[in-house]
Amino acid sequence: MKLVLAGFAVLALTACAATTPSDPVAAADTATCTREQATGTKISAVRCRTAEQAEQDRRAAAAANQDIRRTVPAGGAVGQ
Repeated sequence: MKLVLAGFAVLALTACAATTPSDPVAAADTATCTREQATGTKISAVRCRTAEQAEQDRRAAAAANQDIRRTVPAGGAVGQ
């Protein structure tokens, strides 16, 4: 039983160890890595992007935000 618990402890600690992202963007000198946390979870992930990719993501988020604002009625009531 102690051996099983020791094995589980080693496995759990190994799973939490920091790893190098396998993303080819991470290997580039111009990549910026950030730790991001998804909504609804406490687990964060490392995301590496170039400045160009970050700008594309920012523009896509702004466009999605504008689309949402255009489809919601002025009163703010959705689905009525």
